[in-house]
Amino acid sequence: MLKVHRRLLDLLNQFLKNESVLNRSILSKALGVSTKTIQKDIKELNDLMKPYGAEVESRRGNGYKLRIDDKEKFRRFHQYFFQFDSSRIPSTQEERITYVLTKLLTGKSYIKLEELAEDLYVSKSTVHLLMKDVTDLLLPYNLTIERRPYHGIRVKGDEISLRSCISQYLLPRDVHVPLLENEYELEGISDLHIIRDTVLKCIEETNVYLSDLELDNLVIHIAIAIRRLKEQHYIRSFQLDLQEIVENQEYEIAKNIIGYLEKVLHISFPEEEIFYVAIHLLGTNITTRGLGSLQDVLGEPVYSILEEILQTVRHRMGVNFKQDRELMFGLGLHIKAVMNRIKYGLNIRNPLLKEIKTSYPYAFELALTASDILSRHLDTPINEDETGYLAIHFGVALNRSKDTRPPRRCLLVCASGFGSAQLLKNKIHETFKDEIEIVGVTGYYQLSGEDIARQNIDLVVSTVNISVPLPVPVIKVHSIFDKQDVKAIREGLFIEIRNDVKPYIREDLIFLQHEDSSKEEVIRLLCDRAYQSGLVPEGFYDAVIEREEVSSTALGHSVAVPHPIRPLSDQTFISFCTLKKPIQWKDQQVQLIALLSVKHGNTQDLQMLYDLLYNMMNNAETVHQLVKAESVKNFVNILLKTSVR
Repeated sequence: MLKVHRRLLDLLNQFLKNESVLNRSILSKALGVSTKTIQKDIKELNDLMKPYGAEVESRRGNGYKLRIDDKEKFRRFHQYFFQFDSSRIPSTQEERITYVLTKLLTGKSYIKLEELAEDLYVSKSTVHLLMKDVTDLLLPYNLTIERRPYHGIRVKGDEISLRSCISQYLLPRDVHVPLLENEYELEGISDLHIIRDTVLKCIEETNVYLSDLELDNLVIHIAIAIRRLKEQHYIRSFQLDLQEIVENQEYEIAKNIIGYLEKVLHISFPEEEIFYVAIHLLGTNITTRGLGSLQDVLGEPVYSILEEILQTVRHRMGVNFKQDRELMFGLGLHIKAVMNRIKYGLNIRNPLLKEIKTSYPYAFELALTASDILSRHLDTPINEDETGYLAIHFGVALNRSKDTRPPRRCLLVCASGFGSAQLLKNKIHETFKDEIEIVGVTGYYQLSGEDIARQNIDLVVSTVNISVPLPVPVIKVHSIFDKQDVKAIREGLFIEIRNDVKPYIREDLIFLQHEDSSKEEVIRLLCDRAYQSGLVPEGFYDAVIEREEVSSTALGHSVAVPHPIRPLSDQTFISFCTLKKPIQWKDQQVQLIALLSVKHGNTQDLQMLYDLLYNMMNNAETVHQLVKAESVKNFVNILLKTSVR
């Protein structure tokens, strides 16, 4: 969203209320700022209004007056502009950092710290503190802050790095966002559509495929390039083997895209911009339709890494994806794109990262294994954004394989005859087809505990009361299956699942209302107690901290789930700690911590416990009750009410 100062609203209001010419002194007194600030604000206001048919013009010797050339355009602008109020002034640390980055990355000259302080309504010392965070964010792009006495500060670095940073921090990832909602105006919404249509036309002509997200990323990078070119910012050189790029089909596609854009936008692109677009194409999962074998598409180095990833996932996590050709193709293409992005120094932002970590924690763990292997082969760290995209591939594969809890084996007892029994069987199958497998239908008098044991029955659903003792739960339903029966079966399944989860919850390892002040203290407490109970080996704490350093295990909603970077224990368990006050866990506040340790190779346990924690975490009331619980018994009862289905 566009960041608008209250002062700009007030300034525009002054011109709208007064049709006469207003001089700087009058405006200065009305707004309580210096005449120099008024001059700066008028320039900023004009930058906003000019594309929408209005401008504050200077009258020599008199002052300023608002001129409206296009009333309809200005009406739309005015309607949008006055949605803002003082709350739009950047107030959080994150908003202020984004504001400073915007000024630095899009400014044409030095900026004084005093100006930033005035814009943000903060002290100069606060701006100094902000600059430390800004400097840290620029560092991965090899960008630095240049300071010049009496002039101010500006960003220094090569053009490609500047563009990457602009893309990362200043732009939304949806090219359909209205222009006014872009913090960094491109060339207008019409140009974005032209760029998108041009790219689509070129890739279709070449018979290749790009995902929607990759297409949007490419469009944004081209739009940034156009904006920078118009401001006379050029790519001077590449520290790359350009001949190698020329030999790829991506170079020809880039050449066609630039050629079309030159015609429709009437812009001349230097040759370096063709390489710039080609490099971004090389960083996508671009595929040619109708290619041959997977090895041919990926090439031997990528295929070899893919096989190592799948083998390690199978060995370390107990999941076999070797027969999933769809995963191998999608993941392989993504690995190829990651390798190109690292090779050419490209960064990719993942707007879904938080949601992926929260909603698909198990898939994210599998992706971390893949990232670890990639990192070793490429001799460079793989960031969380890339890991998140890898997790999507694993998440889809997990859903496809349905390698979760097998359906409950159910015996149906019906006294109403074969026809009624078949009708009831069909109704139950329609409602619970992924959860219940009806393995047989029998009458009350044919029912025996021996048959149930022999057939590995998990539960009995019956239309009659059963008085004989059976080794499995019995759920009573009506012959005419209704909503109450659905509820009864659902509750029965929940009891079964709850019974599966309960053995893993160690009541002697639940600590309530602690006063720890850091995540390291909490992790140390839980790991030490687990070690003292003989559940984990030496070095367990170090393995948990190592995993934490790779990616934060804070999953949102005040919950964190620390665990070792690889399975280390001989049995599965989960321990808990609640805190009197939340603590900082990387970029989140956490008050409920669940230490998870899974027996090596026991995938079913891991998925089941992640399901439990996911459902618990996404129920704010449950989390609140757990945090407030004062007895272990109460804590466990609340926890076990959390359905894992």
